[in-house]
Amino acid sequence: SSGALSNDADFAFTQFDDSKYENYQFVPVNVKPVTDAVGFEAHASADGGSTYDTGSNYKVFSSALTSFYTAAYLGNASGDTGLNGIFHIYNAGSAKFTSSVNLMTWTKSDGSINYGGGTGSAHIVDEVTDAIRFKFASGNIASGTILMYGIKKS
Repeated sequence: SSGALSNDADFAFTQFDDSKYENYQFVPVNVKPVTDAVGFEAHASADGGSTYDTGSNYKVFSSALTSFYTAAYLGNASGDTGLNGIFHIYNAGSAKFTSSVNLMTWTKSDGSINYGGGTGSAHIVDEVTDAIRFKFASGNIASGTILMYGIKKS
């Protein structure tokens, strides 16, 4: 599944299928914000995307957060590439194990500065994650694409 973005407030994937997949991979391609210098966020849902958890139920180390930690802060200058990377979500189909993510990113900012990074965080609630929403902390998503892949259960 994929979504081409153009001045969208957010983008959600609600096609999770626990009977086939428990792990998912999302690939942002040149995802740029409308607003300059903003963080990229991801929120989990346990009700098919009707609501998303924005409470302090995400952890990186011992810090409580209101979204999965992405460490991605992006600009919108003409030379900026936007967010590119791989976002893995593990154990989405398990209500007994915390959903966790690993994220590797690459972006070019200010037309010449390249940034690469990797991080991880967890959604610390015992519920099945069946949807995820991507957005910026402020403003809309100007452009880009996000691809979704399910990793088949063995």
